[in-house]
Order: sequence, then C-alpha cells, then structure tokens
Amino acid sequence: MLKPFDHTVRKEKGVADLLSLVQKSNGGNRMDIEDVHKQEFSPFAKRMIIVRREGDDFRYIFWGSKVVDIYGAEISQKTLLELGVGEEIESKFLDFYNHILETNEPQFISGDLDWVERDYRLWYMVMMPLSRKNVINECVGWVFD
Repeated sequence: MLKPFDHTVRKEKGVADLLSLVQKSNGGNRMDIEDVHKQEFSPFAKRMIIVRREGDDFRYIFWGSKVVDIYGAEISQKTLLELGVGEEIESKFLDFYNHILETNEPQFISGDLDWVERDYRLWYMVMMPLSRKNVINECVGWVFD
C-alpha cells in the first residue's frame, strides 16, 4: 500500500542529512546528474534509485544495493510495466513519477511492500526530478526503511 509521506521522518538522521545536502547543492527542487556523483552523496548511493521516462513507462536505470535489500529483488534496467506488480501499483507509481516530472518538484511517498508479499517491510522515499545536460526526463530518489 502506498500513502503520503509522514513528514515527521524528515527529522530522522539519514533523511535530514540527505535533504540538507540536496538543499545545499541546488536549492532543494531538483538534482543534476553531476550533483548525484559528488562525494558528499556517496553515503546515500546504496539507497538511491534513478528512473527514466520511456514513452508511457519508466525504466529503473539504477537500483541501489540497500534498495535491493528492502525490495527483495534487483530490478535495474527493467521497466515498471515489466515488473508485473499489478495495475493498481503500476498506476500509482506512473502517476507519482509523472507528477514529479510535470511539476518539477520533489515528492515524498511511503508504504509497505504488499505487492511483493513483503507487507512487513515499511519504507519511505524522497524523489525529485533529475537533469542530464539540461534535459529532465528522469527522477532520482532515496529509499529509507
């Protein structure tokens, strides 16, 4: 189940540190690929995901090792629709990613992993637009548990 992000978790150390870095690097609304590769962001690399819009779908370009642990599978280079998670979850994530790219603003989401039979695993994610060479058709996010 997906739900709006509980903003009280912004104060937790990992999230607060990440949001502080994002704010310092770009003002907090979007990331540039060069920013993501900076040394300061390396402690968060295992929690990072990058998705790229491809037509009406999104491809998971990067899926960090901590995200593999949380989700229970490696899905780099697969598209959302290839995952077979069901129409409801597909629709929610398509809407979520598209909203980020359309508004050019960061978004927060949380939930469990009931669609992969891991409903005991709770997570939350900070995600924002990602720019490459001044083109924005990707989102970068960090997943916490």
